[in-house]
Amino acid sequence: MALTDLQLKQAAPRDKDWKLGDSGGLYILIRANGSKLWRMKYRQDGREKLTFGRYPEVSLREARLRRDEARVEIGQGGDPARRKREEKIAALIRAGDTFESVAHEFISKREAEGLAMATLVKMNWLAAVLNKSIGGRPIAEITPHEMLSVLKKHEGEGNYEKARRLQLRLAGVPLRGSDTALRTRSMFAAPGRAHLTQSQALRSDHRSRRARRAAARDRPL
Repeated sequence: MALTDLQLKQAAPRDKDWKLGDSGGLYILIRANGSKLWRMKYRQDGREKLTFGRYPEVSLREARLRRDEARVEIGQGGDPARRKREEKIAALIRAGDTFESVAHEFISKREAEGLAMATLVKMNWLAAVLNKSIGGRPIAEITPHEMLSVLKKHEGEGNYEKARRLQLRLAGVPLRGSDTALRTRSMFAAPGRAHLTQSQALRSDHRSRRARRAAARDRPL
């Protein structure tokens, strides 16, 4: 017999956990502590169980939709319980592969290789600045918009030189879908020739403008 919302609302905890069944393997587990958890059981290489979340956060309608999706996956030869376990493991790996941890590992590696102290100081400066904003983010999920927000934050605070130096370092950094090691190397590598040329051009332009202003002041009236 299919469940109703009224049954779910009235289901009270007992001394031990107990279940209310719906259909297609879907049921709700009422825990002794009062929580109500959606489950689905099915057989594939033994008995498997899926969890769909907590009622009422996951409604009866939503739980049935998730059950139907799982049944389609099973019908196509898939194993939703195994897939969820693999996704959970992958998420844990990504969570540990944060910008801060990867940057620290990379800088330590470069230090062991004998990189010049001046370059290591610059790398650590860049890591310290970025860690405040994206240090805890999985490096594979960092987007260009996040990088742009870091630059805009420093510009908004009036730190134009810091923003410029960050931009030179971050320009051309591949994000999303690129190899983690490649992304990290790009982020901490010295600015490319094109970026140096642009910086040199800006300095040259500033010098030219100062020279023109000085010449205008010295011109006889």
